[in-house]
Amino acid sequence: MAHWVKCYFCGKVFDADKEEYIMATARRYAHKSCAENYVDYKGKIHSLMKGLLGVEYSASRIESQIKRIKDQEKTTEEEIYKTLDYWYNILNNSTEKANGGIGIVPFILGQYRKWAADQESNSRINKNKKISDYVGETIIVEGRIEPIKKPRHVKYYELS
Repeated sequence: MAHWVKCYFCGKVFDADKEEYIMATARRYAHKSCAENYVDYKGKIHSLMKGLLGVEYSASRIESQIKRIKDQEKTTEEEIYKTLDYWYNILNNSTEKANGGIGIVPFILGQYRKWAADQESNSRINKNKKISDYVGETIIVEGRIEPIKKPRHVKYYELS
């Protein structure tokens, strides 16, 4: 007889008699692979903002904002965390107007998604390329490092 349960992490229904599972809570089942790969992004959001905001950090405000942003923007906790990381750690923006929360996320989510898509595209394009093909060798002359530049190939369609 099938014992159908819903995974605590991915939300998919599976047969507990046929697939490996663990007990995520006292009454909740989870795929074993989901539990091993699970990352607590809500905890990461809190630790990131606690480190950035210091005494202005408000856990209850951030919890309510996470819930509201997930509902309104149709996004995940992972994307919220990565958006905040992009805004504060990559772009080095100030937390001066944060007011103890993460209210900036809906306004910068589109910008983050475009940046992430560009990063993915660049990664795919440059996947099999070697940096040594573009940089060349370096030699030391009187204590200084000078790169040997490779000649640039002329592309006739760029000359106009």
